[in-house]
Amino acid sequence: MGDPARAARFRWTIRRKLLALGAGTLIPVALLLVYWVWVEAREATRDVEARLRLAGEQAAAQVELLLEGLTGHVEALAAHPEIRGGDARTAARLLRGVAAEHPELEGLLVVDAEGRARVSATPEPVGAGIAIGDRPWFRAVRAGRRPVVGDFQVGRLTGYPVAIVAAPLLGPGQAFEGAVAGGVSLRRLHTLFAGLPFWGGITVTVLDADGRILAHAPGADESLLGRPLPSLGALAEGGRKVSRLAWLDGEERLAGLAHVPRARWRVVASAPSAVVRDRVEREVRAIGLPLLVLLGLAAAAGLLIARRVWRPLEALTAAVTRLPREAALRVRVDSTDEVGDLARAFDEMTVQVETARADLERQIAELGALSEAGRLLTSTLELSQVLQRLAELARARLDVDVVRIWLREGASNDYRLHAQAGATRDPEEFRMHLEPGQGLVGWIMDHREALVLADVQADPRLTNRAWATAEDLHAFLGIPIVLEDTPVGVLACVRRARREFSADDVRLARLFAPPAAVAILNARLYDEARGRTRQLELLHEAARTVAGEREITRLLQRLVETARSLTGARYAALALFEKDGTLCEFFTDGLDPEARARIGPPPQGRGLLGHIFASTRSLRLDDLTAHPDSVGFPPGHPTMRSLLAVPIGLKGETLGALYLTEKAGGFSEDDEARLNTLGADAAVALENAELVSSLRRALDGLEQAQGRLVESEALRAVGQLAAGMAHHLNNILAVVRGRTSLLLQGALDPAIRRGLEIVERAAVDGADVV
Repeated sequence: MGDPARAARFRWTIRRKLLALGAGTLIPVALLLVYWVWVEAREATRDVEARLRLAGEQAAAQVELLLEGLTGHVEALAAHPEIRGGDARTAARLLRGVAAEHPELEGLLVVDAEGRARVSATPEPVGAGIAIGDRPWFRAVRAGRRPVVGDFQVGRLTGYPVAIVAAPLLGPGQAFEGAVAGGVSLRRLHTLFAGLPFWGGITVTVLDADGRILAHAPGADESLLGRPLPSLGALAEGGRKVSRLAWLDGEERLAGLAHVPRARWRVVASAPSAVVRDRVEREVRAIGLPLLVLLGLAAAAGLLIARRVWRPLEALTAAVTRLPREAALRVRVDSTDEVGDLARAFDEMTVQVETARADLERQIAELGALSEAGRLLTSTLELSQVLQRLAELARARLDVDVVRIWLREGASNDYRLHAQAGATRDPEEFRMHLEPGQGLVGWIMDHREALVLADVQADPRLTNRAWATAEDLHAFLGIPIVLEDTPVGVLACVRRARREFSADDVRLARLFAPPAAVAILNARLYDEARGRTRQLELLHEAARTVAGEREITRLLQRLVETARSLTGARYAALALFEKDGTLCEFFTDGLDPEARARIGPPPQGRGLLGHIFASTRSLRLDDLTAHPDSVGFPPGHPTMRSLLAVPIGLKGETLGALYLTEKAGGFSEDDEARLNTLGADAAVALENAELVSSLRRALDGLEQAQGRLVESEALRAVGQLAAGMAHHLNNILAVVRGRTSLLLQGALDPAIRRGLEIVERAAVDGADVV
């Protein structure tokens, strides 16, 4: 947080802003000048580097041409018959002739295979019995059997610095018999570069493979020959790139490196670094200083102009501060520029404030009317009535000719016309199918944004073109109706006039989309409430069926039908299992007799049927074929994907299972809960059936005993026995009824109470039978 006191003392006034603007202008210009100097230095460096590359490449080409010629002469001598097998005098005369024609080639001699001199062009060699077998160039010629150019050495014949050019003497079968060698005079090598343009202190230096100087130009300083170049390591790493090095005198230079292909020599072209600096200084003196003077003059002129700007603005600011207190305020600024225009605009603004206030009040009234209309639209739960009233209201407010409201049918790509206002003809289609992005409605649903067209008939996306042409509709505005971040429909407004909708029209049309979404939501909630009421009615009917139906087969079939109606599934089934898991009874609903005949005999309890018996848990699948226990369908069986199955269990024992398949959109948790309730009812029904069956068996036993007693003429004993058994059964049933009544008084769970009531009714029925 800033200091309030400091903020009160310091104000970022227009004067300070103009001064800051001037500084912000001068500083970038100064930085631009610095950048220009840097660019000039870079360009000067690049120019020198380009010249160095050119000089180095020219020098390397001249050295290559010289070596190529000298190597050719030496190879010609090696191939001459007089050299190979003539007498020594003739060979010496021939060597002296070549040396006379080529003064840059000195110390010509012929050596044998051991490196001993046989013939020499020098009349009186320095020393006697010269042997050159230890020279690297001789070993290279003998090993490679090809011409060789050597590095720096002091000639043993002449005593001068030379670089040897040698060619082998080869006998039959490429046998090495010796070599012809001559020294390239390093004292004369610098004369090759006399014709090069040595601009700006450029020098050319020839180096051998070890970095020793073979020649240096311009100049003929023989003291440099054979000396190593100080910064050769860093220069050699750069290849053909230009690098910086310290010359023999310690001066920093820019240098370029070129190679001589015929030898391992390198040519270094260099120039002092001061060349770049001098060139940049000249450019700065010629251009930079005048620019600085102009920049100073411009800054002074800008300051004077800024002073003429901030004074009228300060006067205008003082007048604006009085605006809240003075309604009819007028500002007088003696200026003909934009500041004066601003002052006059301020005067006009004060006049328009009252007009704007009146417009605002009118807009507030319109929004209040729209809000009231929204409340009226949500007063009924009938979706068709709500949307029709909304279409009529939108037509009146937007001043359009036709308004249509299309709603999407669930998750499909089908659309239904729910409301229409203003059309003179019935629409061609109350329903239509549109792929995503197809048609105007599909485009709006896909992009979730408003669509404005000046002429809808000229748009290729129009699908119901015949109807639009008949109605003579042109200007189009479409707004998506979004419910819970999902587009559910489109509000389409069309005019017969070719007049585009404005931004205000789009904004106003958007106000009608939320009421439509609320109406759709209310209708959905109303439908859900009616659906749940219907489900409760079906569950109640199922409970009544369990309590009133005595025939177990009809009872279970009714439960299957109720389960299918309750969840909206296409197929339903109920299976009863033996204790070993085999299927004993199978009830279905949703299959016609022909389909049942095509399927064949009932299932055996394998696959998912047996999975429910084994797992004793509910199973809800979107694709039952993907379950590992699925075993497929027999021939003629209808295709099934979604599955909901719950076990029918009693006292820890699985008696059977309820199965539902093929529901649009899949089964939900609510479906599973409702099916579990029906499963519990089925378990109670099976238990009741077992109790009734037990009672009937007991009654049959009593009747048979009574018949036997009558036959044995022990009617009295039989009567006593029957009375005793009846009394005993009545006692048992009385205990059952009493315990059931006690349990009913404490049971709160509806499912438990329903089961206890069934037991109590069964005990009463048993007592009547006794």
